[in-house]
Amino acid sequence: MGYSGGGTMHAFFDAQESNPVQDVAELLVSLAHDNDMGVPWVESIVKLQEEGQNEAVLSQLTARASLLFTAPNSSSDDAEGALNVLTYLVSTVEPAKRGDHVREFTKLLTGEFSDGTVPLRLRALAALANHLEPTSALRFDAVLGLVKLAAASGRVDTIVPQLEHVERWLQAWGASVYQARTLYRAVADALRGGGHAKRAFDFMLLHLQTFNDSTDASVYDTIREQTVTCIVHALNTPDLLLVDELLHLGSVQHLSGDRLFALLQIFVSGTLADYQAFAKADAALLADAALGLDAAALVLKIKYLTLVSLAARKKELPYAEICADVEVARPDLET
Repeated sequence: MGYSGGGTMHAFFDAQESNPVQDVAELLVSLAHDNDMGVPWVESIVKLQEEGQNEAVLSQLTARASLLFTAPNSSSDDAEGALNVLTYLVSTVEPAKRGDHVREFTKLLTGEFSDGTVPLRLRALAALANHLEPTSALRFDAVLGLVKLAAASGRVDTIVPQLEHVERWLQAWGASVYQARTLYRAVADALRGGGHAKRAFDFMLLHLQTFNDSTDASVYDTIREQTVTCIVHALNTPDLLLVDELLHLGSVQHLSGDRLFALLQIFVSGTLADYQAFAKADAALLADAALGLDAAALVLKIKYLTLVSLAARKKELPYAEICADVEVARPDLET
């Protein structure tokens, strides 16, 4: 996958005779100012490398790699080069053991961060995913970390172009239902927080659709909050006009006795008059701050939907009829 946050992946070393693993070890020593490290530690790393123990090398370097982000004397170019080396080492670990290292490296990159290191971390996560086989299920961990870090750091816009591939990725990875649910929800949350309301709705739907095959209705009780959030999000989003897909979700049908479900049905097939009757009978629901319905936005949306419904039923619409049905003065309608 790509990351559009700018910058390039710097080479850590230039000399042909340089040993990148040794360079990383020496860099970490210079950042640590730790007497327990120094030349003996570097030599032990090089010896492990010469013995072909890349996994042990990786474990030792990763354990101290947080210095790349926290040491005052760390430069972004050196840190990025070192992360390149660590990413390569992850890809050399035998497949049966690679998962633990992918998760450990992802944890390093998504841990407590400062704003200045986020672009570097995001590029490293993208590089980690790219170093793994396109069909590797381990890509899930790197991509999930990338999405969560982008969301937590306010940089969702930098990954939006890649999110259209999420469904294809999950299929290529042979992802489990749990993994699909987890990634769909993380992407939906990231997009909502980043102001991409319509795209967020798509992933909220995908997340809830993964529960549709459940034969145990009690499962829907466990995702009630997520289902309600999805309905409210759909209703509040001004340019999200077609919300009938929600009615095909088992978790939404599970709410069929709730007044929120009745409100949703109005926005699927009702009119302004239906909404006004609902608002009069269920004013408390619309005013519930915890639920978060935007009553003003709902009125504008149902007026538009009523107008669309009128236009679909009749070839000609007199201004008087339109103004009466959507309760808009003619000058406002014309503008």
